[in-house]
Amino acid sequence: MQVLRQSMTSAKVKIDIKIMAVLKRKDNALRLAESTSLSNRDIIFDDRGVAGGGDAWYNAKRCWLFPLEAGTTHRLVLQDDIIVCNDFTDYVLKAVEQHPKAIWSFYNGGWIKNEFKTKNTPYCKINGCRTGAQALLIPVEHIQKMIDFTDNFLGSDYKHDDQRVGFYSLCNGINVMCCIPSLSDHIGFDSCIPHHNNKSRVSRTFNKDIKGENWDSKEINSTPFMTNNFWLPKNFSRTDLIKDMIKNASEKIKKQKT
Repeated sequence: MQVLRQSMTSAKVKIDIKIMAVLKRKDNALRLAESTSLSNRDIIFDDRGVAGGGDAWYNAKRCWLFPLEAGTTHRLVLQDDIIVCNDFTDYVLKAVEQHPKAIWSFYNGGWIKNEFKTKNTPYCKINGCRTGAQALLIPVEHIQKMIDFTDNFLGSDYKHDDQRVGFYSLCNGINVMCCIPSLSDHIGFDSCIPHHNNKSRVSRTFNKDIKGENWDSKEINSTPFMTNNFWLPKNFSRTDLIKDMIKNASEKIKKQKT
């Protein structure tokens, strides 16, 4: 019998997982829940129709704000168009125990390369805070802060969930970490978001079986400086302000590296 879990718990952290999904990809979501030992109750379906409403943020926000069990320290939101490595939840727990204050991107887009892994450790800091939305983990203390901060500067109707997290992290000096190899990979090319069907949106570093990594390592690999490809609405009144905020935060990070 499969053991279902509501959260991953150790002496240091308690990680809650939710899957954001659309009914169009229900089978994918169910397979993902099974592979991560989650209950079907942990799948949160977009309630705007079979294919959702054409953007990710609406349902991502519902997942981030879903009520938390007492003592939960981190929430991980998975999208329904990924696969995960064997023993995924065990590795997530190990990673977060090592770096509990970081925001984690457990999906590596094509911008994360194996060449960045120069030390005997799977942990890698993403300088500049670029993220992938497919498997994001945030310490619970930052969830509402991230939403309020990005609503304030980008507007409550800003649709890009990964860019919200990246913008918040960059401007507030929150480390964003990933693992090399990636713990998940993007498999869905039938996007519910217009203009997002791109078959190159896969990880360069994913392996289904990643035994042998040094998960107890205290070392950290590091990427070159990289930020999200930032999309702003046409005629957005705060474009200059946002560009200045990104520039100033970026320059601060670059100075810290030198």
